[in-house]
Amino acid sequence: DGVVVTRQTALGYTYLNFNTADPILSDVNVRRAIAHLIDKNVIADEIYQGMDTPGISPLVPNTWRYAEVPDQA
Repeated sequence: DGVVVTRQTALGYTYLNFNTADPILSDVNVRRAIAHLIDKNVIADEIYQGMDTPGISPLVPNTWRYAEVPDQA
């Protein structure tokens, strides 16, 4: 009769794995600085061709453990 459009959501992760045995990368402040330098919007736009939304948490907003401000480890 008509066209039914459904939206499907997939969750994926892009992450960095720092070698903390390296004296420079063993400093949590250096790792945080690197994380702050990464432009998540460029990754979403260029690598994922605009089909991604950068997040602030490894969990999506509809999950029970989601927090606007992620836990600081």
